[in-house]
Order: sequence, then C-alpha cells, then structure tokens
Amino acid sequence: MDKTILALEKRMEKLSLFADNAKTSAINAKRNGQTSLALLHMKRRKMSLEELERCTGTLLNLESAAASLRRAQSDAQVVKCYETIRGAMTLVRKSEEEGGLGLTEDVVSNTINEMAEEFEELGRISDSMDAMIGGDQGDNIDDEMLEDELRSLGISMPSYGNGDSPEPVDCVADCPPEEKKQTSEQDATARCEPHVESDYIVTKKHLETV
Repeated sequence: MDKTILALEKRMEKLSLFADNAKTSAINAKRNGQTSLALLHMKRRKMSLEELERCTGTLLNLESAAASLRRAQSDAQVVKCYETIRGAMTLVRKSEEEGGLGLTEDVVSNTINEMAEEFEELGRISDSMDAMIGGDQGDNIDDEMLEDELRSLGISMPSYGNGDSPEPVDCVADCPPEEKKQTSEQDATARCEPHVESDYIVTKKHLETV
C-alpha cells in the first residue's frame, strides 16, 4: 500500500506540472492570435486538473484505509495483552489442584489472621522471657544495703536530711582582711587555695558545725 501511495503522489505531481504548462501554452497561443491552439491547451489543462482531483480523492481514501489498518493492528495487540493479563489473573485464582496459585479472598483473610495470632504468640513469649530474666535488675537493689556495705569498708555515707546538698564553702571569705585588700578577687582565690581541703573533708567539717 505504501508503494501505491508513493506512485500516486508522483502521478499527482506530474499532472499538476502538466496543467501549469498547458496554461502557459494557452496564454502564449492567445497572444499570438492562435485561438484554436489556445483552446486545445485549455482542454488539456482541464483534463489534467480533473485527473488530479480524482487522484487526490483516491489518495485520501488510501491514507484513511492505511490509518485504519494500523489502528486495527494496534488494537489487536492491545487485545492480546488483555488476554494475557486475564489468563494470568485466572491462573492466580485457580486452585493448586488446577495448576493455579489458589489465591482467594478466604486464603488472604486466613493468612492475615494467622499472622496476627503468630505476632500475639511471639509477644507472649517475649513477655515470659522478660519475667524469667527479671527485667531491670537495678530496681531490686536496696540502697540501705549498699550503705551498710560501704560502712563495713570504712567509708561513711553523709546524710543531708531531706536530700539537700550542703551549701558551698566560700574560701575567699575565710581569707584574712588584709590579704583581701591587697589582692584582687582572683589573687585572693589563688592565696586561699592552700586552705581548701578536699570536697569530702570540707563537706564533713561543714556538717559538723551545723
């Protein structure tokens, strides 16, 4: 069909060129006073134009038919794809005895329910293991027992009453007045360093004076 369309297009080009030449010849013959010859060229031009119009209609019909054929071929391929999909979906739904996968609504529902039961059972197993191991062992340690053990080792545990920390000791305030006058606050702190004992001793002294 493509070759026919191509040949028809070439014929239409020749007819159009022949009609143009006939028109030119008719004009020249009329100018030269050859009326009969001019009429002959005009008849030739008219026949060429009529044939050109007929070829144009034929070409349109061929192109329309070719487009319909290509569309039909595409539709056939689409239908084949639909059939393949339908076959695959049918195979999924068929039972295993019939060669399918046996996927049905009941199978899906039962599978989901079984998975939920398995998750629940695993949760109970995990809870039982936590109970047997004892969970967080640190919660069962008695602080008083540890304090008694530390006392047996010769380490006394200070008690702050309501759990408040001791007030901080201002070492600069303990320096002599003459030293605070002669030095800046930073120098006074440096001079007071020999008077500062360890945190534990200072805390102990403070508690004894309270």
